[in-house]
Amino acid sequence: MRRAVELAAWQRLPRPGPLLTMAVNVTGRQAAKAAASGSVLQAVTESGVAHGTLSLEVTERTLLDAGDGVVADLERLTAAGVHLAIDDFGTGYSSLAYLQRFPVATVKIDRSFVAGLGVNARDDAIVAAVAALGSTLGLQVVAEGSSQPSR
Repeated sequence: MRRAVELAAWQRLPRPGPLLTMAVNVTGRQAAKAAASGSVLQAVTESGVAHGTLSLEVTERTLLDAGDGVVADLERLTAAGVHLAIDDFGTGYSSLAYLQRFPVATVKIDRSFVAGLGVNARDDAIVAAVAALGSTLGLQVVAEGSSQPSR
């Protein structure tokens, strides 16, 4: 995986501050194929990417048809320090089973809900509920920013 090699090279550059991290958007099929083939695991191991600094982001919709083999493959990746994030949470099928079934480290609340904060009481409630759920489950919760000007 080319991104892991790039991240490892950037992490080796002398610079102050914490290690650089990288999030890569992938389809569920790409994540499953990479996990099953071992290509991401091999790239992470061989490149020397620091543990916990690479995150694969998949939308919840792409996890819908994932079989048990995919879950096992993703668990191997997470054991090697690759984080799994569910992107655009709340816009697909929003099954809480995803949070239980997959080795998820991060939930990213979709920007459509974040943009309505302070404007729409339902958006306020959804963001608060997802943030509380994520926190209770020990997940990192990210509220995606809006490219819209503030209202």
